[in-house]
Amino acid sequence: MSKEELEECAMSCIENNFKVLHLIKEDCFENYRAGTDEKRKIYLDEIKDCSHAVYNNLYMLFEGDALSIEKEKEIEKQVQDELLEIANFIIEYDREKFYEELKNRKR
Repeated sequence: MSKEELEECAMSCIENNFKVLHLIKEDCFENYRAGTDEKRKIYLDEIKDCSHAVYNNLYMLFEGDALSIEKEKEIEKQVQDELLEIANFIIEYDREKFYEELKNRKR
């Protein structure tokens, strides 16, 4: 496989990974609060699997010397931004849930 073919294939995979991560994020924002603990664990597993897929593709590009350091850092930043947005949402939910349980205990 040529360097160009490797880059094209991996970038296509990364773009698809981002689309999936974005869909998971949107679904998570819509349904995380209403879900069960089991459903919330599924979201976290899906997010982890998707981010691992992006990093695996980045590694493939890096190993194939088909990606500039700047482009790698740009993609990595995009992944981190998406994950940070999801993490902040989940942290806020957990904080609200904690305070709600605390209020219920005091009653």
